[in-house]
Amino acid sequence: MEAVPEVYKLAGKQLKIGSHEVRLGIPKIFILKPSSSLKARIVTIKGHTEPDTFVQAAQAQLEKLKISGRASVLQDKAGKPLRKTLRIKGHTIIGFSTLVENLSEEDSIRLQQTGLGGRRRMGCGFFLPFK
Repeated sequence: MEAVPEVYKLAGKQLKIGSHEVRLGIPKIFILKPSSSLKARIVTIKGHTEPDTFVQAAQAQLEKLKISGRASVLQDKAGKPLRKTLRIKGHTIIGFSTLVENLSEEDSIRLQQTGLGGRRRMGCGFFLPFK
């Protein structure tokens, strides 16, 4: 008998989170595809809560990973930086929706594999192709 992967044991289950109920679907696996532009809904970098310093820190992390690309903070319709927050144990973590452009195919795959910033266990710093 073949062992069932742990993630499939949760498929179809209903969870109660606070006053909300969430039903989990079947996990989907996607192959990473290179893209010249990648976007993350939220990237957090400790100590960088303003857009200008955040972009500098993000660019420094890209350089450390040997990824040549240009990081920027996405803006809302009014032209304000898309600041996102995450609450963990009463603490508010500030991050930004982030776009990285001018990526080579290799750098694009590397960024999707490694991510950027912290709190990746909480869903931060994951990049997907941006059109």
